[in-house]
Amino acid sequence: MKYKIELSGYGNSISVGHLKSDIKSEILSRVSDGEDISDFIKEYNIKSDVYQNSNVNEEFVITITDSDGETYNYNSLDLFDDDDETIKYEYLKLKKIDEDLILCTSVRENRNFFVGEIEDGLFDLSKLKITMMGNIEIGDFFFDDMVSKIKYKGSVVKNNSKVLSLKSSIVDVFMNV
Repeated sequence: MKYKIELSGYGNSISVGHLKSDIKSEILSRVSDGEDISDFIKEYNIKSDVYQNSNVNEEFVITITDSDGETYNYNSLDLFDDDDETIKYEYLKLKKIDEDLILCTSVRENRNFFVGEIEDGLFDLSKLKITMMGNIEIGDFFFDDMVSKIKYKGSVVKNNSKVLSLKSSIVDVFMNV
């Protein structure tokens, strides 16, 4: 039987990339002239070569829907210390970076962050493994723990999520000056 798995709640879309010093100077100049960085930052097409993740933070709801439309809901907070070790942590390890040339964008949202499909005779919660990226700290920037990977029966579940049911959004742009 096929099952749809969804994770929803508050989360982030984080992109962290390196800047060239001339682009940083241009950005700072535009901001000092009164422009809002979130209005023009996309013009620079900065690559997310340090870190990128778009997923839900540590408190979320897992919804499993079978092919007959029956749903099962689980709260992540109930699964952190379960015997099946459903949720585990990994930690970000970065190579040396020049913190003065880093730009972070964070879009905080409330929405469905993950929609995937699994197949099994009967869904078994003990076969579901969710990895959280903990302590996301990049220079002076710190972000809440975020889901980084979902596996079922040892196989990674592909995230087919589009922006579904976006309820709210706040955009932040961070840069050391």
